[in-house]
Amino acid sequence: MAMLAEFRQFMALTSPQGAEQEVKQLLASGQMSAQQFEELKQQAQTLMPYFSK
Repeated sequence: MAMLAEFRQFMALTSPQGAEQEVKQLLASGQMSAQQFEELKQQAQTLMPYFSK
């Protein structure tokens, strides 16, 4: 449940444009790999139904 609370806080503070910019920066700097991004993207898609209510 703590992960859901953190994700909700992240979503409340992050716009789609801001998230995209952050991801591009992480990928460009090497702090995140394309594989890590895909894994996180899949996790976010799995969690999205819990936040659309």
